[in-house]
Amino acid sequence: MFIPTGSFSVLPLKNTVLYPGVTQALKVGRDKSIKAVDLAQQKNNWILTLTQKNPDHTVENTDDLHEIGTLCKIESIKGNADSGYFVIVRGYYRMRVTSFRPEQEIFEAFVERLDDVVDIDKATEAALLSSLKQVSKEVLQMISGNTESIQDVIDAVEDLALLTSMAAANSEISLQEKQNLLEMQSVKSRVMHLLSLLHNYKETLKIQQDIRQKLNHKMGQTQRDHILREQLKTIKEELGEKTEHDMMQSYQDKINKLELDR
Repeated sequence: MFIPTGSFSVLPLKNTVLYPGVTQALKVGRDKSIKAVDLAQQKNNWILTLTQKNPDHTVENTDDLHEIGTLCKIESIKGNADSGYFVIVRGYYRMRVTSFRPEQEIFEAFVERLDDVVDIDKATEAALLSSLKQVSKEVLQMISGNTESIQDVIDAVEDLALLTSMAAANSEISLQEKQNLLEMQSVKSRVMHLLSLLHNYKETLKIQQDIRQKLNHKMGQTQRDHILREQLKTIKEELGEKTEHDMMQSYQDKINKLELDR
């Protein structure tokens, strides 16, 4: 695929990391980001996504951005420069920023491409692919909602690097860990680290699931006890039997009467 030379406009990402091979929808509303999209349209829709180092702060200068990001192509744009854009972007290449243009209205960067280092043999690759598919599906099965279609997609992917990107992009792991994964050129190191993160996340889900089950059981037992007490009270009233409260009240009335008769 032809990639233009020179600098690329930078789209800062606040709460996400975009990976090669992954398509993602983004809301673009900040002034510099809107201008970055406008400039990208002049370069065949190529744009560089860089994640902010601190998502809670505004991006004031290039030091606020990670130097490794993803060169993406804007596949569709909706909206306008006044109200903001809703864009669909697809990641293509991992890139490292070599330098930024002097201060402009937007951030523009010169980059170098960082290709994957395939440091595993076919047998190891197949084993890692199988392990990643398995743990990804196990995590999905523990999440509420219909995830069968996503599991079917996982089963269909046979490219280890692509599956790693997809799993990392859609997993509940920290933003910093997602950035760490993007920066790893070694396929083996990246997959092993992701597997560790997913296993930890799965154990967290198990603990949360266990806590919910225990709480539901306790709440269910309390509710059943309350219903049984109410049913017993109703039965006694229908049989003309006094409830414990009625008996106590009767005794109290008799005591009060004796005191008045003195």
